Amino acid sequence: MKFNLKKPFDILLKNPLIMLLFVTYLLIVASAFPVVAYTYKTPSFYVIVTLLILLTCAFFSGWFGMIKCIVSHKEFEDPVEEIKARYYSFKHDFFASVTRYILPMLFYLILISLFIFGVSKAADIIIGKPVDILNRLAEYKGDTDAIYNFITTVPNDVLKVIIQRNLFMYFSILIYAFITFYSIPALFYNSCNNPVFGLKEGILALFKKPFLTLGLFLFILFTHILLVFFEAISVTDNILMFVSLVLRVSFLGFVVVLIFSVYEENFTAHSNNGTDSLGENSSCN
Repeated sequence: MKFNLKKPFDILLKNPLIMLLFVTYLLIVASAFPVVAYTYKTPSFYVIVTLLILLTCAFFSGWFGMIKCIVSHKEFEDPVEEIKARYYSFKHDFFASVTRYILPMLFYLILISLFIFGVSKAADIIIGKPVDILNRLAEYKGDTDAIYNFITTVPNDVLKVIIQRNLFMYFSILIYAFITFYSIPALFYNSCNNPVFGLKEGILALFKKPFLTLGLFLFILFTHILLVFFEAISVTDNILMFVSLVLRVSFLGFVVVLIFSVYEENFTAHSNNGTDSLGENSSCN
């Protein structure tokens, strides 16, 4: 089975607001990082982190809702009507989704945080944790030469533990990502604010078309790996670093639209006539 890669490109080109909102969110979060670092271990730190978490949940609940409605939208022949429809999608679908889905997004954020925490503890027990070495590596973060020089002094047995630990974490997160691949589209396309229902419907979708899902997942994974290699070779050139950053952000937006479009094409009843269905015809139970 094949998936349409052209459709997400067309959607992003015709709806630049999708990427504009995403970039705005990233800039806000990035600008808050220095404040978070400065207030670390103070009461203000917990207030700012809580606000960032709520902002993240609010943004993605609205962003996903807007993308769902744009993907399902049937274009008008009249260009003026089409522009009005896109503006309406932002004005109505985005903000309506925030109020409806902010708690499910918080649930998913807590779920993945608990999963990563659990996997990290499992890695400590199964593989081990060279605390001193990892702390030293954290000190050299961003300095590739210092990291390389330090790694050359690390004993082979300790280096082996670090590699095994990273591989264990990486593949565990990949498995989690695959299992929850359709959980968010399932939540939005069923107009449901029950995140457990979204997880259930998403897992059922995996079994309905496993080869399609596996092919799509591998395509995203291999493209991500190529981007990582490009980012690695661009660290010495400012222009290439900027290009790699643009590609990374664009790729993230493209992946979200792609997953929503694949879910809409393969796992919905195609009953949407171009209008928003938030809160209507819900099959949540």
